[in-house]
Amino acid sequence: MTAIRSAARLFPLLLATSISAFANAQAQEPAPKHLLRNAYEVGKTTWYRQTMAIDQKAKVGEKTVDTTTNSEFVFRCDTPAVAEGKATVRRTFTRIKAKMTGMMKVDYDSADPESRPGPFAAAADMIDQWIELKVDDRGHIADAKTSPDFPEQALAMFGGDLKQWMAQSIPSLPDAPIGIGETWQDDSTMPMAGLGEMKTKITSTLVAVEGKQAKLHQVIEMSNEGLKLPAGMTMTVDKSEGDTTLDLATGMPITSTSTTTMHIATAAMDMTMIMKIDIARIDAPPATEAKERDSKDKDKDAGGKDAGGK
Repeated sequence: MTAIRSAARLFPLLLATSISAFANAQAQEPAPKHLLRNAYEVGKTTWYRQTMAIDQKAKVGEKTVDTTTNSEFVFRCDTPAVAEGKATVRRTFTRIKAKMTGMMKVDYDSADPESRPGPFAAAADMIDQWIELKVDDRGHIADAKTSPDFPEQALAMFGGDLKQWMAQSIPSLPDAPIGIGETWQDDSTMPMAGLGEMKTKITSTLVAVEGKQAKLHQVIEMSNEGLKLPAGMTMTVDKSEGDTTLDLATGMPITSTSTTTMHIATAAMDMTMIMKIDIARIDAPPATEAKERDSKDKDKDAGGKDAGGK
């Protein structure tokens, strides 16, 4: 039997097999879609630590100036109520650390009454203050307010718009069910203290869904069209992206990392800034930390009264 005749006899069998395989593939169920929605749990309390590291390398004339700033915020997140499709979510700040090297040196820890916050004084005043949000099941913030003694200067430091500031840490979810590997977009603005607002477009990709957790990859495009930059200054964002594992029961990240690289230039200066932000869910800090801080504060107050005379 020649090879041609063998092929001729095998061809109908191969064709039938291919058609059958194709039909079976067509009959398979499509990839599942996931409706991502936050299901806030009333009475749930979780703790978080947010760290921010900023590395600035500036060239001023022939001189190079390097500055690093590291900050850490520990806060408690409570959900006291859910009503009319919106959850009340309160964040209470319990500890703040800040460290700066370069032209100005700072090493501050709110748990140490002997340390001084320097330029972070507004942030230091956030200790034991809270921010309360009204958030829907897609992560959209309907309302935001602060505790009566929340420092106004802290709001100015973070851009002046409370809702927009908080929105940076709560990912918005898509309108319709979405499959693994699919994307959705969200347009928003980011307040820039004293400079106006930067327009942002966030493209999120659903990487995985595991129980009440969703893993996302996010790419952020930033436009400075809405900014009022000083004459002669240019600012470009070279890259901004990150990964988030979202807890659908709290609307908050379990872990989240992002890195943004920016370039700022004037006639006299050329600077590159790299900003890394990490958010992680943590165990509740030991109660002894709060007790020690309260004890030190009371001792300090008592000492101040004695020094000033009764």
